[in-house]
Amino acid sequence: MNSKTKFNIGAIIGAGALSVALAMISLDTIPWTQLAFWTGFCLIAEFFWVRSLDGKTVNSLAASARLATLFLLGPLPALPVVFASTCLGNMIIRKSAWYKAAYNASQLTLAAAAAGVVYLLFTPPILGERLTFSGGAGLWIVETMSSPGVLISFILAGVVYKTANTLFMTWLIHSMTGVSVTAHLKQNHLTPEEFQGTSALVITPLLLILLYGVLGALGLLLYFAVLSLELVANGRYVALVNAQDNLVRTGRMAAMGELSEEVGVTLGDYLEELRARTQELAERARSTEDEKMARSVDIIHTNVDHMSTLIEGITAFTHQETRKAGVDLNAMLEKTIEFVRPQNRFDKVEFRFLPDPDLGEAHMDGGQIQQVIINLLANAADAMQEADSPDRVITVTTRLDPRKNRIQIHVTDTGPGILKPHLARIFEPHFTTKETGHGFGLSTAFRIAENHHGSIQATNGKDGGGAEFLLELPAA
Repeated sequence: MNSKTKFNIGAIIGAGALSVALAMISLDTIPWTQLAFWTGFCLIAEFFWVRSLDGKTVNSLAASARLATLFLLGPLPALPVVFASTCLGNMIIRKSAWYKAAYNASQLTLAAAAAGVVYLLFTPPILGERLTFSGGAGLWIVETMSSPGVLISFILAGVVYKTANTLFMTWLIHSMTGVSVTAHLKQNHLTPEEFQGTSALVITPLLLILLYGVLGALGLLLYFAVLSLELVANGRYVALVNAQDNLVRTGRMAAMGELSEEVGVTLGDYLEELRARTQELAERARSTEDEKMARSVDIIHTNVDHMSTLIEGITAFTHQETRKAGVDLNAMLEKTIEFVRPQNRFDKVEFRFLPDPDLGEAHMDGGQIQQVIINLLANAADAMQEADSPDRVITVTTRLDPRKNRIQIHVTDTGPGILKPHLARIFEPHFTTKETGHGFGLSTAFRIAENHHGSIQATNGKDGGGAEFLLELPAA
C-alpha cells in the first residue's frame, strides 16, 4: 500500500469518526433505544447482497436501510447508526480487516452526512417523530410522502448519497492503481446498470418507510421477506445466465478446438519447410556476404518464430489429454512463483503466497495446472506494467472448501482490472488485448480447467481495482 493510499484511508477514517463524534455531541438527548434498534435493523440488512446481471459484481441492499434510517431519525442520529452497522457488518459478515471496515463505515457515514445536508435544505419532517413500532400512521405517512417537496428531498438525498459514495471509492482506487478517476467512472459507474441501481436505491427506502408507517415492526419484517425473495430470485437468475453462457462457450470452444487442431497441424508442416529454406538462405547470405539478403532472412526468421508461437498456442489449446497424479499443490505453486520471479517482466513485482495448510495432496495434471498459473502470473505482470501501476503486487491464495470438495486457487493483482466488455470474452480463443498476444493463453486455461472437471472465472476486485482469477478444481 503506497503512501497516497494510506493518507487517503487515514483521512476518510478520521473525517468519518469526527462526523460521528460531532453528531453525538450535537444531540440534546441521545435516543439510545432508537439508535440500538435501527443499528440492528441496518446490520441485518447487511446480510442481503445481490449479484449483478453479469454475475461479476455484488451490491448491498443495506444502502436502502441506511437511507430510510436517515429519513426516520434525522441526519444527526443516523450517522452513528450508519457507522456502527457498517463497521460491524464488514467485520462480522464480510470478515474484513478492521481498517477496511473502518474505512467503509467512514466513507458511507460521510456519504450519509452529505445526503443529510441536502435533505435538510428542503426542511422535510423527521418521519420517526410520528411513526411507532405498532404502525397505524398510514394516512399521515401517505399524505406526507406525497408532498412534492418531500419527494424531491428524498430523491436528491438518495442521489447525493450514491454519488458521494461512488466518488470516495473511485478516489481510493485511483490512489491504489493509478487509474484516472474519469476512466474508472466511465468504465464502472456511468452504465445503464448503475443508473438502474441508483433508481432502486432512491425508491426502495420510500417503500420501506410506507410499510413501517402503516404496519410498524410488522412492515419491517415484510420488508425483509421481500428482500429474501429478491435474493433467492437473483441467485437463481444469475445461476441460469451463467449456465447458459457456459453452454454456449463450451460449444463454441469445442468447435474452435477441432478447427484449430486441423489448422495447427497444417501450419506446422508448412513452418518446418519454411524453417529449412530459411536456413539455406541464411547460409547463402553468409557465403556471399549479401547484407540485403541477410536482412531479408532475419525478417523471415522472425516471422517464422512468431508463427511458431501461434502454433504452440494452438497445440496447447487442442491438447485435451490429462495425466493426473498426486500433486502437492502448495509446493508446486511456490516453486512456480520462484521459477518466474527472475524473469524481466516480473521486475518490481511483489509476490504474496497465502497457502492453505489443510490443502494436502491433490489429484491433477501438475504440468497443465502449472501452465495455467504461469499464464495468469504473466498476464498480471504485463497488465500492471502497461498501466504503470505504482504498487505491483500479485497474490496467490489456495483454499480448500470441504463443503463443495473443491480446491480454490485465487490469483489477484493490483493492476487496472479488466474492462467490462472484455470480461464476457476473455476466455474465447483468439481474443487478446496484447499487440503481440496470440489469444490462446486464457482459452487454454479454460480448456485445462474443464478437462479437470473444474472451472476458471475472471472478475475485478471487490473495490474495483485489479483483476481476480479463480481456478476451482475437484479436491479428489
